[in-house]
Amino acid sequence: MRVSILLRVTLDELELEIHLIKESEVLSPDSKSHQKLLHGIKVVMAKGFIDNLSEEIKKGMQEKAEQGLYPSFAPLGYVNAICNGKKHIQPDPEMAPFVQKLFQLYSTKNFSLLELSLKIHEDGLNSRRNGLAISRGTIAKILNSLWYTRQESNLRPSASEADALSS
Repeated sequence: MRVSILLRVTLDELELEIHLIKESEVLSPDSKSHQKLLHGIKVVMAKGFIDNLSEEIKKGMQEKAEQGLYPSFAPLGYVNAICNGKKHIQPDPEMAPFVQKLFQLYSTKNFSLLELSLKIHEDGLNSRRNGLAISRGTIAKILNSLWYTRQESNLRPSASEADALSS
């Protein structure tokens, strides 16, 4: 078990014997105080590494957003593309009509999220991951996403992109 996994757990709370293979150590409530101290230091170091990594990822994503680049995998209805050596997203000619229809059906107020999921699946929109119907949770995220409703300033689609996806 890696030290980072044990981040929030102290040895005394576990009441177990833990074998740290990579460190060639065995820790237990009966371990010497210096072993527990060294373990605590490793835990704090691992936490610092994780926190720093998180900060760097957030900073990189923010920089991309400020440059007008989309910092992640394209939302449903869009595809990742490269233009002038920079990654951006553009409407997906195959999927954008499905997303548009999803908003149209939702606007009628005649469909539950489950019914929307099943209806749009019948029409041919499948999950990118497993080919199954898109979950109710994903449908809800799409319908409430600032990306599609054009309320987010840095990552807002252009007018032509938004017109392709909403009506």
